[in-house]
Amino acid sequence: MRTAILAIALALGLSAGDGRHAAAAERVYVVGDSLNDTGTFAPVTATGRFTTTPGFLWVEWVAEAYGLSAAPAYFFDGADHRRNEGGTNYAQSGALVTGEGGLYDGASKPVVWQVDRLLEHAEGDLGESVVLMNGGGPDVILAASAVSEGRMTPEQAVAQVEAAGSALVAQAKRIEAVSPKRLVVLNVADLGAVPLFGAGQGEGAGFVTALSEAFNRAMAEAAARQQLEAEMPDIFGFFNGMIADPVAFGFTNVTEPSVDATAAAPTPTGNSANSGPSHLVVANAARTYLFADSIHPSGQGHAHLASFVIDGLAAEPN
Repeated sequence: MRTAILAIALALGLSAGDGRHAAAAERVYVVGDSLNDTGTFAPVTATGRFTTTPGFLWVEWVAEAYGLSAAPAYFFDGADHRRNEGGTNYAQSGALVTGEGGLYDGASKPVVWQVDRLLEHAEGDLGESVVLMNGGGPDVILAASAVSEGRMTPEQAVAQVEAAGSALVAQAKRIEAVSPKRLVVLNVADLGAVPLFGAGQGEGAGFVTALSEAFNRAMAEAAARQQLEAEMPDIFGFFNGMIADPVAFGFTNVTEPSVDATAAAPTPTGNSANSGPSHLVVANAARTYLFADSIHPSGQGHAHLASFVIDGLAAEPN
């Protein structure tokens, strides 16, 4: 892991111990959902991090490459969200873009709330900060569930996720308005291809893919319309690329979870946050499987995602 982090640092033009970390960025702030959450729900799970253990999330790899960290800004103790002073990661597993409740037993604070808190705590000063954000996955999953349960028509679901895609850009514009050094906004992966939906073969998987595409399309159109100046890596395409050519990324399995579903206790958004090395289906699954649980990437999946994002960050900002 340390070797890979060093490779990312070198891609950023940084070198541990040469004093350039502070010059590159003073803070790394994070907002989003479980792809970005480094432990908001740690008090009620084993780790609070939805990936294989041990293993960095992609935002942690990027933060460490800058010589910084991305500790949770809040912890949920089962009743309340309490402030973790000094934490700069506001992401929460299961968070919707604007809707309250989300996927984590109604306790997930939405992206809009996260941005409110970030701007409040940063006191409007993001000038030397890198901001990493995502959103939309829980919106897609809840919309798909509503259709399958007959609570929403397919057309209503598409409209709902399109609204969420536009709303994510609106939150990114709020951050952009206070001039961060770098702003990275991810779209959603092809959620129809995750194990939860049969890795693209399950009933309704095609519709979940269509919802993912609808979110991303609305997000891209809103970004163009509002002239959002941000790095916007195509995570949808990147993950589908890993699935299409797993050997090129060192994977032997891109359809099943690496965490044994019967070994680690489930949570509302997957069981990997309650897992350790002993819960893997095979000893090296954290490196050879793309997925940790039915939704989230393994540690190696996050490592590849970090490298992909770094390709954009390595370029000097305009």
